[in-house]
Amino acid sequence: MGGFKRLTDPRKINVTPDRIQIVTVSQTDRLDNIFRRYRIQDAEMETLAVLNNMMLSDQIPKGTLLKIVAKGQKG
Repeated sequence: MGGFKRLTDPRKINVTPDRIQIVTVSQTDRLDNIFRRYRIQDAEMETLAVLNNMMLSDQIPKGTLLKIVAKGQKG
């Protein structure tokens, strides 16, 4: 445990974590289209679909609550 250097770089210290955010679907649409409206990257869509216990091709009704990841700020 003594092999680590002290972290002093403010860019690495002043980082906020990613957070799960709950959003309400404003209109009925497929899950992948809803994710695109929230500017979710294609590579992350499948993971978020699993997080919401859904598939990207599922039709999501208006008013449904979804979990998305709000990216943290980098210092």
